[in-house]
Amino acid sequence: HNQGQPFTGWPLGDLEAPGALLAAAASLARRAANGDKELIFMATGSDANSLSVTNNSLVTLATLGLRRHVMLLADGWQTCEVLRAVLYGPCFWSSRMLRRQPADSITLRKFWDFRFRFYYIKKKYMAL
Repeated sequence: HNQGQPFTGWPLGDLEAPGALLAAAASLARRAANGDKELIFMATGSDANSLSVTNNSLVTLATLGLRRHVMLLADGWQTCEVLRAVLYGPCFWSSRMLRRQPADSITLRKFWDFRFRFYYIKKKYMAL
């Protein structure tokens, strides 16, 4: 796609829709020199710091010619809507994203934050 034009090949979408994850991954993956397919999987939340870091990473990847191989997973469709105005590429979310702590443990009470929302989804998707 044209670097200055918004990507229109994928609507914003829930990766839990039947076949959505595999179709999105297949369309975004690149063929490496050894013949394997590679995909850059990134995640972002809706806070200003996450969006800024994500944008910086995407700009860097675009400079390297790798932006079109990024599957960006946001914490919800609302974040994709915010990104839509500035994002030149598809944005996805999962309706299975953890919204609350899954248990009341000492570890989760101490360390629960934005990253944990993605751990379950990452494990699920990497297992496919």
